[in-house]
Amino acid sequence: MHIDKKFIGGESKGEVRQIDGPLDDTVPAKRSITLRDLLTFRLGIGAVIAPPGSFPIQKAIEAAGLAPGPNPPILAPDEWMSRLSSLPLVHQPGESWMYHTGSDILGVLLSRASGMTLEKF
Repeated sequence: MHIDKKFIGGESKGEVRQIDGPLDDTVPAKRSITLRDLLTFRLGIGAVIAPPGSFPIQKAIEAAGLAPGPNPPILAPDEWMSRLSSLPLVHQPGESWMYHTGSDILGVLLSRASGMTLEKF
């Protein structure tokens, strides 16, 4: 099952060619992100396990206010998804496991599909 853009919004910016490379040096995503990718955390973006600020993508995630941490900013789902969709993928969908972001997107997906806030779901 491919994830309908009406539920999560946005188009992929493609995948960065190299994790330490510039964010505008990307290749197109080979396919759409699937529900299986979200459930298995292989959607192509997530927490980069390296010291903070080691790679340009980490800096961009931090600048977007989406870096994992104990006190994440409180953002409306549309704003959170808008910020996320402005970033390139770190890996092609389905190719590599990355911690964190899949569960956040699943929360937005559940909320939109059910028509309820995640807290009330």
